[in-house]
Amino acid sequence: MSQERIRIGVKRHLLLSKAYKASIYRFLENISELEIDITFDEWMILGPIWNLEGASQKECGAISTKDKTAVTRIINSLEGKNLVVRVSDQIDKRVKRIILTRKGEKLFDDILPIIEKTRFQMNNDISESELKTLDAVLMKLIENHERFTKS
Repeated sequence: MSQERIRIGVKRHLLLSKAYKASIYRFLENISELEIDITFDEWMILGPIWNLEGASQKECGAISTKDKTAVTRIINSLEGKNLVVRVSDQIDKRVKRIILTRKGEKLFDDILPIIEKTRFQMNNDISESELKTLDAVLMKLIENHERFTKS
């Protein structure tokens, strides 16, 4: 592989990392306006819980790309803030589902406009076509990662 291709690959990786960090920073800046007591890691776990309407700890870890220990610590913190509760799965009692409490649902409702504001700020001047292309490329990167991880 030529040095030029390596340079391009490194630059691409750095751009992807910078874009990810910029979106986190933008979200955290916007959420600070509400004076909500939540960390970004907690948010990364709350999202799957809300989206799946009762995710397991394992699902939360897979979606947020956090390890089991980190997920447990974050869920403990969310429980301490009365935002979630753990309940046994109705089919497999060994599995614990994480459910939003009323306080957690209200927090989510309060944050939804911030998510929309952040999305607008980050996607400003980017066409739907470009966003769809970005989604497709990111999915291919993830699929490639998973394919080579299983090998």
